[in-house]
Amino acid sequence: MGMFYTREAWKVLTTYCDSDYAANLKDWKSTSVYVFKMPNGLVAWSSKKHPVVSLSTIEVGFISAAGCAA
Repeated sequence: MGMFYTREAWKVLTTYCDSDYAANLKDWKSTSVYVFKMPNGLVAWSSKKHPVVSLSTIEVGFISAAGCAA
């Protein structure tokens, strides 16, 4: 089984990135989520808890965006 991607399909790559500030009330760590999507289906996704405690929602957004770009 597999997915077939044409050269034209790569022009429609859509990315979603989000984060949740201090989602875990036990250790106050945040969570980041990203999804890479194309017309034929999902390419990649991730949901991870941050290894560090963030001090602001801006910092959480930067960590999330950096993880998505990497």
